Amino acid sequence: MKSHKPSKLIALGLALTMGLSIPAALAASSLVPASTKVTVDGKAAAVEGYNIDNGNNYYKLRDLCKDMNIGVKFDLATNRVDILTTVGYGEENNAGNTTKPTTPTEPINPVTPTEPTTPTTPSTSDKIGPSDIDYRAAGDEGIKSVVLSAYDPHYIYYPSYGKYSADYQNLLDTCGEEIVTKAVSYYTYCSQTDQKSVLAGYPIQILVKDERLNKETRVCAMTYYVSKPEGEITIKMPKSTYERALSGETGVFRVLGTFIERDNSHALINGQEYQIDPVNFSKSDFRSENPTAMEMTLMPKSRNN
Repeated sequence: MKSHKPSKLIALGLALTMGLSIPAALAASSLVPASTKVTVDGKAAAVEGYNIDNGNNYYKLRDLCKDMNIGVKFDLATNRVDILTTVGYGEENNAGNTTKPTTPTEPINPVTPTEPTTPTTPSTSDKIGPSDIDYRAAGDEGIKSVVLSAYDPHYIYYPSYGKYSADYQNLLDTCGEEIVTKAVSYYTYCSQTDQKSVLAGYPIQILVKDERLNKETRVCAMTYYVSKPEGEITIKMPKSTYERALSGETGVFRVLGTFIERDNSHALINGQEYQIDPVNFSKSDFRSENPTAMEMTLMPKSRNN
């Protein structure tokens, strides 16, 4: 059994107290990123929060529990969030006597798909239009998105799965720094059924925040096909970028959906459409000793959404 320090539980209690203001947050007219520093055992925690105009701060329980290595689980049968201090984050199924969730209506039994077929790639006859976006490096045929916008039809050309975008590859080639290669573990999580490591078979893109590429926003670093419900994503990065991520800077790398399968960036798995929740790589995912696994959450959606 793992032990957890009291200060971690106190920090979690504060997060829960702030969570009581969620209904007010939904109706608030002002919602901005929180500037309040969050610490765990005296060390800065890499969690994103939001300040609502009534003065309260809101943080995601999963972010806090992951940083503190405390289990958290949503109980569908009782509509309750369980904080499991006897197990670490990602080990919730080992907690013992938690209420079994009721059988969901859809999907009943998520099925792990077979290995993906070769994705559609643009032919040599494809011409980049004035509104198209091309992330591909030289020599990479890449992957063409579905058509975007009925009023101004255009496409996004993504890098081939596992390859880097032109801008990110150029950064790796010209930064003049040591290049660090890290394998980050992940698992998928279905928010409807409260099941982990059951969904796979969809594309994602990994964004990077680096002022050498763009001073205002993240840019596409690579695309990746999630062919297994749990595994590792290997990515190269300049040493300075790695050190920023390891220090706890928020969102140096982020997972996002793509427009490869759907024009709303959802995933299509075994005929069911899923929304892919954006998720940041955390500093604990990058650490060398006892790294955590990144949770990639998917939510089933109606085709009408």
